[in-house]
Amino acid sequence: MTLPGRFMEEENFGGKGQFVLTIFCLIVSLAASIWGLTKVQDGLDLTEVVPRTSPENGYLKAQNKYLGFHIMHAVTQGNFEYPTNQKLLHEYHEAFMRVSKIIKNDDGGLPEFWLSRFREWLLGLQRSFDRDWTTGCITRDQWFQNASDEGFLAYKLLVQTGHVDYPVDKSLVTQVRLVDSEGVINPKAFYNYLSAWIGNDAIAYSESQAMLKPEPRQFIHDARDVELRIPKLSPIIYAQLPFYLKHLVSTEDMVETIQETRAVCKKFEEKGLPNYPRGIPFTFWEQYINLRRYLLLALGSILGAILTILTILLFNLWAALVVVFVLFVIIIELVGLMGLLGIKLSAIPAVLLIVAVGLGVDFAAHILIGFITSIGNRNRRVGIAVKNMMAPIVDGAVSTILGIAMLAFSEFDFIVKYFFYILCLLILLGVFNGLVLLPVILSIMGPPGEVLTIFCLIVSLAASIWGLTKVQDGLDLTEVVPRTSPEHGYLKAQNKYLGFHIMHAVTQGNFEYPTNQKLLHEYHEAFMRVSKIIKNDDGGLPEFWLSRFREWLLGLQRSFDRDWTTGCITRDQWFQNASDEGFLAYKLLVQTGHVDYPVDKSLVTQVRLVDSEGVINPKAFYNYLSAWIGNDAIAYSESQAMLKPEPRQFIHDARDVELRIPKLSPIIYAQLPFYLKHLVSTEDMVETIQETRAVCKKFEEKGLPNYPRGIPFTFWEQYINLRRYLLLALGSILGAILTILTILLFNLWAALVVVFVLFVIIIELVGLMGLLGIKLSAIPAVLLIVAVGLGVDFAAHILIGFITSIGNRNRRVGIAVKNMMAPIVDGAVSTILVL
Repeated sequence: MTLPGRFMEEENFGGKGQFVLTIFCLIVSLAASIWGLTKVQDGLDLTEVVPRTSPENGYLKAQNKYLGFHIMHAVTQGNFEYPTNQKLLHEYHEAFMRVSKIIKNDDGGLPEFWLSRFREWLLGLQRSFDRDWTTGCITRDQWFQNASDEGFLAYKLLVQTGHVDYPVDKSLVTQVRLVDSEGVINPKAFYNYLSAWIGNDAIAYSESQAMLKPEPRQFIHDARDVELRIPKLSPIIYAQLPFYLKHLVSTEDMVETIQETRAVCKKFEEKGLPNYPRGIPFTFWEQYINLRRYLLLALGSILGAILTILTILLFNLWAALVVVFVLFVIIIELVGLMGLLGIKLSAIPAVLLIVAVGLGVDFAAHILIGFITSIGNRNRRVGIAVKNMMAPIVDGAVSTILGIAMLAFSEFDFIVKYFFYILCLLILLGVFNGLVLLPVILSIMGPPGEVLTIFCLIVSLAASIWGLTKVQDGLDLTEVVPRTSPEHGYLKAQNKYLGFHIMHAVTQGNFEYPTNQKLLHEYHEAFMRVSKIIKNDDGGLPEFWLSRFREWLLGLQRSFDRDWTTGCITRDQWFQNASDEGFLAYKLLVQTGHVDYPVDKSLVTQVRLVDSEGVINPKAFYNYLSAWIGNDAIAYSESQAMLKPEPRQFIHDARDVELRIPKLSPIIYAQLPFYLKHLVSTEDMVETIQETRAVCKKFEEKGLPNYPRGIPFTFWEQYINLRRYLLLALGSILGAILTILTILLFNLWAALVVVFVLFVIIIELVGLMGLLGIKLSAIPAVLLIVAVGLGVDFAAHILIGFITSIGNRNRRVGIAVKNMMAPIVDGAVSTILVL
């Protein structure tokens, strides 16, 4: 009998010789693979991606061996004050001394960069100016023909102020120097000097490789041009410092250099200098810093995913663990052989290793399915599995090898080593472990062939409970528009980058606004506790209508006080030279607030528009308010107060000697605007709503009738109690079903079984929502309630069939399933087709 024929005989499985030989082979292969693991290096030689017989291959080999030269740039960005942080820039440049592979000068220092070249040029000009000043060729206010061009240019630079409104000041010639004693370029005129350097020392600027952005305007000095003003550059948003790298032969050298450079950049990022490195090493080699960690994470994730999926599909954790173990062995062996064959680890082998897991499942799953679907003892089931599955496994392996065979004849070492070798090794290892290792493991410790319902229930409930913890509240607007539409992209970007909303705190009637102004100010300040409200630069809140009203009155009071002091206004009259604001303040001060006697001139010396505690005169509050709305309409409009009833406007006219100002009706509605930021998630919305409601409730208890309004409160407030009301609804409907089924069937036991099944369905459905990222809102909540009703349809069929049959439980279950499976499946399929 041939070897394959003997191998497929069921009786040959389980022999001690076969077990010992297989275990021995496994131990040897794992030992060799682990040793090979230590030999795996990172990298991808450029010589492997060009034909091995080409001249380019020889050149690249020589370059890699003898040169190892690269250039990199340290880039500094915007949001940084270059003029006032020159010392930090010099420190940043000097810090690259720590990068071992950077080429240093003969004196051990670094080559100069743009700022140091700029400074040296200015120092040279300063020396020329000093000589011309000493010899009298240049004075404070003029220069003579015998002054040097450099001295004259230095004079032009020294008189620059850096201000747009007054750009030149000749007095600066004796007050400042281009570069001070600490080596700092004059910060005020920094960008004027920079414009002159770029235009008049173009070679040095070009050699510096600064590549300043925005593109600088050049100022070219002409000794015949007596115009002193030098254009000022826009603030720098991009600059770079060049460094030359040597001896970068291996991937380890590259990674070491990248890590040293990143450490410097991170240190100065923390100091407030936004910067990053760029260059070929960072583009092509930075992947190797975290390649192994991410590869392990990817392999672990895919193995975990395979374990989860096989457990769910096979309802058998034991079988899934066996497959994952075989795949783990295949990966170890494949990586070990890569090390032994000198195949380096880069992005492509890493991808192939991940692909290897997927291909390896094909070899292991065939045998496993054949095993768990067979009957008998382990040896018999292994024999049946191998007999039935060997042919498709071998056919698949041979056809795959034939498909990639042409890769072996490629002139590119890259194709041969990284594709042909790895794929061939993968197929051979998959066949060996699938047809030799896996059968032996299954014959020793294979899972039983039966499917355990209780085990499946536990697994599904565990997964569902875990999914329950992932369920989030909300409904993204991006989900209610077509995903390919422009609106979808806009809403997605808005939600990600903006999160901006406006809300209003509304105060109502039945409240004495004039006598409770302090409470209103406290109410406004209390919104400081709402974390998402946008604050001013000083950390406070934007002004609201009452504070704007008060500031306007304080301004009028100051004008009145000046006119009173100068005699332009007296107790009983005013003169033509009184200011309009002072006259309007006089009109306001004489208001009594009483309808019967509205004006009293004696009040001019008795009251102030706003007292020392910041309280507006309560008696004439509504008279003052009428004047504010009519005469400071822009501030009233910006305040978004929206006072109700609609206020009558009083517009002041200095020619109108009528002192009476109409009094507004008491306020029954006013609002305070607040702007909200970073409201990206439902959790942010709910947190903001709860914080706002807490403030409103606190001041409601203090006697201020108020409430918040805005889009967050209209659409997101439902989520505060959504879960509680959903649980209450589900509990109610389950209780109702229990009651109804008990009454209809006269059987509490049967009703409890149905309710338990419905409870499991709800748990699993909510868990799957969490796993699939379906958020909980009013619509899913309603569907969950509907799901209970639909679930009764599936459970009741089997239950009715069971309790109306005769015999023992097993017989009655069989009859119920036999009679009810068709209508249940038909109903499910028809419902799915409709959906």
